[in-house]
Amino acid sequence: LGIKDAASRANEGVAKGVALASSWDGDKDVAGWLLSEKLDGQRCVWDGKGGLWTRTGHEVFAPTFLTDALPTGVSLDGELWMGRGKFQELMSVSRRQDRPEAEWRKVVFVVFDAPAAAGGIGARLAVARAALLSVPANV
Repeated sequence: LGIKDAASRANEGVAKGVALASSWDGDKDVAGWLLSEKLDGQRCVWDGKGGLWTRTGHEVFAPTFLTDALPTGVSLDGELWMGRGKFQELMSVSRRQDRPEAEWRKVVFVVFDAPAAAGGIGARLAVARAALLSVPANV
């Protein structure tokens, strides 16, 4: 069993409990619902302990300027994003294992949930907002 395989298996649990988006058909009454825009990015989970993982449990080799800025003790669900129409460019950066800092400076982690926090989505969003208060805006 290789190190990468072991890490992936050990972190499959990171993705459990992460909500998956569904499309709005334009007809359903969404009063009382929370909607968010689907970004063209890579879905990732911050484990709150120093690791950034894909939904399938693979490690994302982000540079320390990003991981050191994220809060400890709270798991965050979001997307790595570079902008509209930049998905392929993002994937060429995020799949690398050498953590190219100059390229990663163009990437932001857009958070939209704290999946391990107690309560419904409103409570989890409040936890995520509070955890992110000290994170620099460029991260």
